[in-house]
Amino acid sequence: MRNNSSFYKPKKAVIIAKYQGPDIAHEQVLKNNVKCASIVENRDGKLARFEAQVNLNVGPIFGKVLWHQISNSAYFCVHFTTWLFYQWRRIEERKDGLSCSFHHVIDLGKACSLHIQAGKQMQNNNSAVCKIHARINIKPLTCLCMEPDLRWCKRLLVDLVEYMQLQDVMAWLSTLGGAYSAMGDHLYSYSEKAGQISQHQFIVATRLGNPVLAAQCKVFAALSLMQQGKLKLASRIIREQYFLAVSNGFGKDEKLISSCKATWYRIQYLKKQQKINKQAHGIT
Repeated sequence: MRNNSSFYKPKKAVIIAKYQGPDIAHEQVLKNNVKCASIVENRDGKLARFEAQVNLNVGPIFGKVLWHQISNSAYFCVHFTTWLFYQWRRIEERKDGLSCSFHHVIDLGKACSLHIQAGKQMQNNNSAVCKIHARINIKPLTCLCMEPDLRWCKRLLVDLVEYMQLQDVMAWLSTLGGAYSAMGDHLYSYSEKAGQISQHQFIVATRLGNPVLAAQCKVFAALSLMQQGKLKLASRIIREQYFLAVSNGFGKDEKLISSCKATWYRIQYLKKQQKINKQAHGIT
């Protein structure tokens, strides 16, 4: 078999990114470097081994997003490495393949600039491994280079105000429902009112899109039914919410699980008391 490595040679570009800057001095970064290998095709079959130093001078916001993608997304890191290699390749072709080192600056806008320093090493036909050492530098934020999107802000403002109002309503209903539930152990009418409040809470929780809070409201409704003597229906509701609380979809919410257990124990206690009372009346 003929060796076609002289026409198509794979090569690797390794990027080691370091995110450093005054804006993250207070943060505890678990890893300050990421290694990534990317394989690209060698179009002309001629490639010299090289090591390139790349400095990315970025703004705080863009730098934070860039480092998050590099450290958490292998797909992004591979393609970013490939893009850096082609930037070096394009500069090298404009330099007519000179063997001397060069320094080039690529302006990518107000938020980012790319500084490439590279020097070719000796030709090596048996190896097509190239190294790129990249470093992310945070430049001071002299001005906020972001134009406000007023239309989008107005749309978000409506949802934000509604969310705040729903949270306020939920807080008031929780306080009121707790008071009626406490009196529901002694007066039937108060237990009915507590059940009505739990229904309103369920509507608010559904509007908020919080399934855990909605399940908690059903537990409150079951507590009201228990106070009204409807133990069978209350037991069924608690059993359903407990199965949801321990499932992976809810992430095993401990607060909801504890509420279900506490209500379940009260229901079982009342069932035993009813059984004892029936036996006592049967004896007399």
